[in-house]
Amino acid sequence: MSEFLKGSDRLMQSIAELKVNLFSPEAITKFWKAKLQADGKRIGLDISVLDCNWTKREMRKPMIGINGAEVPSMMVYIPQELYGQEGLIKLGQMYPKMNIWPVQKETVAWVMRDSPDSSKKGRWIKVEATIDAPNINTTEKDLKNHAKAKKYSRQRLITYIFASQASKDLTGHYLDEESTWSRLGTHFQSEVAYVRFHSDGDLTIPWPLDPQAHGAGIGGRFEEVKKA
Repeated sequence: MSEFLKGSDRLMQSIAELKVNLFSPEAITKFWKAKLQADGKRIGLDISVLDCNWTKREMRKPMIGINGAEVPSMMVYIPQELYGQEGLIKLGQMYPKMNIWPVQKETVAWVMRDSPDSSKKGRWIKVEATIDAPNINTTEKDLKNHAKAKKYSRQRLITYIFASQASKDLTGHYLDEESTWSRLGTHFQSEVAYVRFHSDGDLTIPWPLDPQAHGAGIGGRFEEVKKA
């Protein structure tokens, strides 16, 4: 049996274990280790994953939407090896079904503008687990104010991609699959991006959205880091 097949078997086993114990730090760590090792091998990349440092109680606590309602959450691991612009290029190679220009080498350097993060270590992040976008019918200002009030960060493209790939493994669906759009915190030139996945794995990022634009199918996503 090839190493790839062994990796696929480990991933399938870890998915099954996580589905019956969604808030187990051990099950979450096992899933992300199996997933990123299997996915990284596609491009010859050995990705390391730190043990999940969130407690069951911290993970069970839902995120709060802009309307005050609780939003189910999930854990995402962002590996050190994939931060920054070069990391996005590698992500495009790992998940070629995305077929999207911001993760292609010839365009990523001049299109993407995000917080400088190339020196960050791998870390665990909590995000909204809903397939359809939360925080619907909001403007850019609405989302900024909510992030400040809740001490969240606007979700970055790298986080959105990993959350979507994990969602596909665990639910059979990518985030925003066909029906909604999500505003992110990643900038393309001077405006933030809004994105969605399609059922075939294609990631669509239209030209940046006007800060005042809003609608019933446009929401926004956030990240939450572990409190010190």
